[in-house]
Order: sequence, then structure tokens, then C-alpha cells
Amino acid sequence: MNKVTALLLTAVLALAGLSVRADNQPATTESPEILQEAKVTDGLVIHLGCGDGVLTAELAGNDRIIVQGLEEDVAAVEKARQRLSACGVYGRVSVEQSNLVKLPYANHLADLVIVDDLPRLLAAGLTVDEVLRVTAPGHIAAFGSSTGGLAENHLRALMLSAGIKEFTIIKKSGMWAFVCKPRPADMDEWTHRFHDPSMTLVSQDSAFGPIENLRWQGGPRFNGTGAFGCYADCCVSAGGRSFFVLPKHDVLPPLRNETPPVLTFTALSDGVLTQPCPRCLVARDAWNGLPLWVCDYGTEDINAVGSPMFCDLNCLLVATEKLVFTQLKGRVVALDAATGKLVKDYCPAPELKRRIVVQDNASAPELPFIKILYCQNRLVVAGEKIVSVFDVGSGKELWTFHPVNCTAAILGGNRVFILDNKKDIIVFDLEAGGTPAWQQDASQWNNGPAKRLFFKNNLLVVITEKKPGIRCLVNLSGGGGEIVLNALKGDDGKLRWQYLAAALRSGRHNILYADGLVWVSEMAGDAGKGRPSWTGLDPDSGTVKKQLTTPGSQATGATCSAFDIATERFFLNARPVGFQSWEDGKIILFCEQRTTCRTEDMIANGLLYVNPNICLCVTPCIRGFDAYGPGNINEPQPELVESPARHPISATVVPAPFATSALDWPMFRGDPRRSGSMAAAFSGNCTRSWETRLNDAKPPHALLISEWNGRMSQGDLMTSPVVAGGLVFVGICETHAVVACDATTGKPVWRFNTGGRLDTPPTICDNMCLVGCYDGWVYGLSAADGALVPQPY
Repeated sequence: MNKVTALLLTAVLALAGLSVRADNQPATTESPEILQEAKVTDGLVIHLGCGDGVLTAELAGNDRIIVQGLEEDVAAVEKARQRLSACGVYGRVSVEQSNLVKLPYANHLADLVIVDDLPRLLAAGLTVDEVLRVTAPGHIAAFGSSTGGLAENHLRALMLSAGIKEFTIIKKSGMWAFVCKPRPADMDEWTHRFHDPSMTLVSQDSAFGPIENLRWQGGPRFNGTGAFGCYADCCVSAGGRSFFVLPKHDVLPPLRNETPPVLTFTALSDGVLTQPCPRCLVARDAWNGLPLWVCDYGTEDINAVGSPMFCDLNCLLVATEKLVFTQLKGRVVALDAATGKLVKDYCPAPELKRRIVVQDNASAPELPFIKILYCQNRLVVAGEKIVSVFDVGSGKELWTFHPVNCTAAILGGNRVFILDNKKDIIVFDLEAGGTPAWQQDASQWNNGPAKRLFFKNNLLVVITEKKPGIRCLVNLSGGGGEIVLNALKGDDGKLRWQYLAAALRSGRHNILYADGLVWVSEMAGDAGKGRPSWTGLDPDSGTVKKQLTTPGSQATGATCSAFDIATERFFLNARPVGFQSWEDGKIILFCEQRTTCRTEDMIANGLLYVNPNICLCVTPCIRGFDAYGPGNINEPQPELVESPARHPISATVVPAPFATSALDWPMFRGDPRRSGSMAAAFSGNCTRSWETRLNDAKPPHALLISEWNGRMSQGDLMTSPVVAGGLVFVGICETHAVVACDATTGKPVWRFNTGGRLDTPPTICDNMCLVGCYDGWVYGLSAADGALVPQPY
């Protein structure tokens, strides 16, 4: 065995490691003035025309921000990468060479777009419309110059000639014209678990359509373990942010050398498992998925915020543009949506105690009802024994009502609709409270206990359960139930019509109001040959207007615990994800994804947000907390771009001679067969020959680190090393670098900065060091000195 191969087995390549700061605060380094003026403290910043990276490096001062620079000039790109690497931020901040006519980004993506050296970029073909296309709604696109060489009058003339009349001149960090991108009118939000306080579960987002792209992907990526404790519990979205509840151990995965937490489960008497593990509230940027903040729930909040399988109507998470309402430390509170800091404490949360109920000789866990609702600056906190209404700004309690046993509550038409003791519908004016506006006794209809309410267009639908359905956690077959839809006038409570929905396909009461009809899910009769169907009812008379059955063998509808969701155009199919048109019943499937078993997904901001799932019933699906978008003709299509190796900057480089040995280890697992072995003697006695530090990058914020550590590849900091010609080659994943070290001393010989993240080891062949990169290129470097080799050479 030769000396080089022996060193492969004994050398230790030590990296700085991406250590997590103990706090959850922004970077201490002062952000450049342009970030302060744009009010950007986290998220994604795109720097167009970044030049040699002076301003790009300054933007990296905030460790919560990811920055990407684009520059047409190849020589400037190389200088920018060297500057960023020397500052210890390359990786979190990256620079690519690109044509700027069509930006390589999806619509509505960046929290700030900086257009530097505006006259040069406009001359190169960049348009203001293209910049605004990639800017997230409600965020800033900054046009100007960081060098101070652009006069204000010239900048104003350029903006006006581009058709932009509304902008603000900012004379900080250069000369800039700030343009705030408005939110498109065809996008909706998803402020409550069931979309809105009326529990319609129907998004008004007409910007969304059948899936054609994965917009972003975040963690955690559950591996399909089947553990019920790993579900996401609720998700909402407002103000360009998304919020969801997860088990705490899944949000900040343990770092290297840390012991993973042990999950503990409590078995109920019927054998159903529930999870007492801690949970947390996670905020993400709704446009690009980057984490914003995390807030831990207390042990007293677990039963409330974790929506167990049988807690159908509970909702402890509501979002607005500026506030998030939830239960925290046993109190109903408002948090700042941007930071997660406490803004207002309203009242103690209603007391919750788990209990076991027995029905038809079967026991099941049941959680007392609790819900938070928001409408018109009013906060409604509803529990079993008390319903309270607060003024959001002052926190003052406006009025209360003490029901016998509240089991449902919704808001609609400036009124509060309460279901008391599973039979009494009691309606209050949201502002006045006091004496009920009207009330109705559902027991007079003799069709079972009232279970659920929903309201739309002055139509209140009270769902009574005439025959309980079967809900099975094992085979998910369910079905067999019967419900009655009782439609009342919302202003006076008069009964308008009733409809019996028989042979439900599950125990879930799936009712939607979309495309001008009230839809109920049931099993179709002989015409539908027993397939699941949607029956569309006239909202005025209750007569059947349309029936849609699912084509072929595909099943529609909610899974074992989540409710169905829809838009005015489509019903969202569950397994796999599909979109069935209300108009003609045609379905478009997206087989790469499925909805979760117990938590509703949401349609907002022109995107479909799919919660992480752990189920094994549909294994070939994309894992993680994902956002999917429809096709859009305005987004750039894939184009062939010129290889960086064809540019004059490397035209004189040829690979230097590089002698190798048959006993080298020149690629992953040693050879093309990936055998992981070689014909050489080895004594088995290993000692440390040397140790060298290869990564001096400054660690980003803990939330960005956890995003990397939560990947399926488990957050590798470096690739496996390979050895050839007396050198040890290794890729440093998140700092986008390939490094060669002397195999005898460990001293670095050369370093090359690539255009993106690495996750596979280099391959040494024919005097070349070949490495693939996430920027879409395979780099051919001279193995002896790391110089980029022209193509072809």
C-alpha cells in the first residue's frame, strides 16, 4: 500500500462547522443602509449587476439573509467570488454569470431586488417589468447605482421612460429609486385553518391553477415512518408569510455530535397514540420559503395547538398581515407576524382536558372545542363554556356569552354563529353582543345532532348527523354515514331547504360552497357505479344541479382526518394531488405529491402549500413543506447558456501534467464500480497524521443552518475526500469550493470557487479534477493547480 492511500484512511479534514448561535436574534453586524431603507431583515435578496461584489459583500452583514448576485462580465464574477470567499460569506452569498434579459427566477420570489448600475443594465436589455416580475408582492425593487455615479435627474428620467411613475428616491448606499410591487388582485390569503372565519375551505385565489412547478421546498422532510407524532398540525398564510405548527424536534434538527431527542408517546385505552412532545410555531416567507422565526409552545399548549385525529373543528392559529393569534403559555395572545414577538395578551385560554368517549361500543379520544377567529379588528375566543369577543388593538373585552356546551363557532356577515349543546344555533351581532339576534333549535328537525356550521352569501348551513359514519385509522375505509344539510337564512334563521346526503365516503362532513353551488361529497348511485362523487346543490332551493364523479379509479376527497379544500374553479384531489374542474368534472393529476392525513393544505398567494407528511400509503412523493405553482407564460423558459469555460478569462489554460498511481483513490468509493475496495495491504493501525481547517466561513443564522441540516442528505458539510497524485481533493458543500491539500502535510495547495452548492466528491481523471455543481455545470479543473480548463481543451 502506498503512502498516499494510507493517508486517505488516516488523515482528518477538519472544517469550522456551521455552529449554531445560542440566540434567535439578527446578526450583530450593521446592515447596509439600503437594507434598512427597504426594511429587509431576512429572506432572499437578488443583486443584479453586482460587479466585483463590493455591495454584495456588504449585504451579507445580516446573517439571516441569502444573497445572490448576477453579473454579465465573467472577470467581474471571478473577482466577486474571491471577495466573498475572503470575507467568509461565499455560499450563503453567491454570484453567477448570467444574461440579464430574462432573469433565471420564478415569479414573485425575492424580498428585495437591487438593480445596480441601472444605465448599463438597461442598455444590456434588462427591463423594469422583468425586475418587478421576480420581486415579491409588497416588497421593494431598488433601481440605481451603488457607486454614486448616477445623478438624481438622470435616475428620474430613466424610471419615467420605463413607464414607472410611482417611486421614491433614496440617497443611501448610493442613489436609488424604490418601487414597491403591489399585491396582485387575483391572489387570496388563507388566514384560518379552514381558510376564513366562516369555515368555507374555498380559496378565492384565481392566480392558482394545476401544478406545473415546484416553487420552493422547506423542511422537515419526514421519511415516511408512520409515526403520528410527526404531523404538521395547522397552517395559515397572510401578509406574504406562512405559519405552521410542528413538533419542535422536527424544526431545528440536531447538529452533528448532538443526541437526537427521544420521542415519547402515550397510549390511550383504545390503543390510539397521541403525542405529548413539545411543539412550535414556525414562520416562513410565503414567496420563497425561507425561515423567519420560531416560537416554542409551552407544555400547557400541546393539547390545544396539536389538532389530534378527532378534534375536527379546533383552530388555534389565525394570521393577518401584521399579527398572528394563537395560544401561548396557556394564554390567547397576538404575536408580531414579522418577528414572533409578543404584542398583546388577551385572556387565559379555555381549559382543555382530554377524554375518552364511547360510541357504538368503540372508544375514541375527544378534545373539548376551542377556536380563535378574527374579523374586522375583532378577535373571538370560543371554548366549551365561554365565548369572548375582544378589540384587537386595545385588548379590551367587548362582550361574553356562556353557552351550555359550545361545539362550533364561525363568523360571517358581521355576526357570530354559535352551536350550543349540539342543537341550539345562537347568533349574535359581532359588535353589540348581548341579546341574540336570533336562535334556532336544530332538534326540531329530527335528523340527529348538529355537528358543523358554515356560512357564505347569507346562507348558513347547519350539518346534522343522521347516521354516524365510520372513521378508521387503520384501513381508512370509513364511510356509511348520513348527514342532512339544513340551509338557513343568515339574517333571520328561517329554514330554506334541507338535503339528505347518504352513503358518505368517509365519516368527514365534506361540504363546500364553490362555483355558485353548495357541494356535498357522497357515494354516487347507480349512475356513478358507487364511485365517490360531488353533488352540487342550488343555494336558493337545495335542488340538485350537478353531479361530478371521479374518472377512472382515482379517489377524490379528504383523507382520514383533513377536510377537503377547493377554489372557485377546482376541487383539490387528495391522493395523488389533482384538480377536478367544477365546470366539466375533468381532472388533472399531479402524481408526485399527496395531501396529508390530518392537516388541510392551503391555496394562497397563487401557490399550493403542501404540509409535510409521514404516511407510507403513497411513498413515491416529494417530501417536505412544499409550495407549488401553476404554469406562467411570463416565467423564463430553460435556455442554453454559454459555459463559463468558453470565456477568454480561461482561454490560455491547459491542464498541467498530473502523475497518478494505480493505488490512488481518485473517485467516490475508489473506482467506477463503486466497490469501496482496492488490492492493497493494510495493517489496520490508524493514527492521525495531520489535521487542517478548510472552511473559515462565517456561520449563518441558526434557522438557515437547520434548513440545511434538515435535508435528506443530512446536512453534510463536505464531500467524501478522494486521493490522487499526492493530493487530497474535497468539496466544501455550502461554501461552493473545491480544495486540494498536500496528502503528506495537509497544507492547502489550491482552491476553486464554483457557482453553486456541491454535494458529490470530485473525480480525478486524465490530469483533470471533475466536479458537478448545483449551478448546472460540470467543472473541469487542472488537477495540479485548480485552474479552469477551456472547453474543449
